[in-house]
Amino acid sequence: MKLFAGLSRTDYEDVLGAVGALVDERGWSDISLMEVDEGLIVQLLVKPSLRQARPHLETYLLTDADLERVQQDALRLRRKKAPPPVSAPPRASRRPAPRRHRPCPRLQ
Repeated sequence: MKLFAGLSRTDYEDVLGAVGALVDERGWSDISLMEVDEGLIVQLLVKPSLRQARPHLETYLLTDADLERVQQDALRLRRKKAPPPVSAPPRASRRPAPRRHRPCPRLQ
C-alpha cells in the first residue's frame, strides 16, 4: 500500500482496526483481505436474499484515500464513544488514621 510510503514503520493496527469497524458497520462477514499496491482488496461472501438463490462473492478495492477516510471516521467514532475521563481519587493523608484502642482488662 502506498499509504505507508515514506514512513519509518507501517501501522497495520490502525488500518486493520478501522477496516474492522467498517466491516462491523456494514454487517459484512466471511471476509478476506489482500494488500496490493493500490490499497486493500476486501472480498466477502454475501448471504442469499429472497431474490438470490445462493450466496455470492463481492469484491471491493479500498484505495489509500479510502483507507485514510475510514481511519478518520473510526477515530471520530471512538472519540464519541469514549467515556469521560475519571478524576483522580483524593490523595491519602500522610498521617496514619487514628487507631481505636480497646480498653485493657483490669487487673484484679
